[in-house]
Amino acid sequence: PGLETALRGAVAVAVTEACVAEVAGLGAGAPADVLARAWEEERRREGLNVFGAPLTDIAAPTPRGTLASAVGMALAGARATAFISGANLAGLHDMLAAAAGRHVPLVIHGVSRALSAHAGARGSGHEAWHAVSDSGVLQLFDRNAQEAVDFALIGRRIAEAALWPVVVFMDEERCSAVTQDIR
Repeated sequence: PGLETALRGAVAVAVTEACVAEVAGLGAGAPADVLARAWEEERRREGLNVFGAPLTDIAAPTPRGTLASAVGMALAGARATAFISGANLAGLHDMLAAAAGRHVPLVIHGVSRALSAHAGARGSGHEAWHAVSDSGVLQLFDRNAQEAVDFALIGRRIAEAALWPVVVFMDEERCSAVTQDIR
């Protein structure tokens, strides 16, 4: 089952979230801005998710605002998601811990790249993954675009069944920015 296509990992995740979520927290900067643009395109193109609910988004000027708006919408009963770069997630440890403590059913997508403090390191890094590992959120890290799509759906199921926030990390070089075959 499913539709076979080729998409960049970030676009595939945003399209998947647009099928099941209702609202997205946007505005968290590069490289998560690719996810945000794909979500906005889906909102303009489709307008509704598969359940018939309208797609909306909340743009915030900072990553803290992006996460805060998504948490607020999830606590209000909306199926919410947020797109935040890995480097910004590393600085949101306190908010992630609070979301876990409040049992917020939220799916957060982070794009992992090397943090700037690593002497101008290029490529993907997993520092953000480790920085939030003790925040209490469930973390999933995909290896390719197909896993990114699968983990978006699995994360949604877990978040809603367990009332627990889930962070799905995708590697920028191997997943987010690469076009791959997916179903």
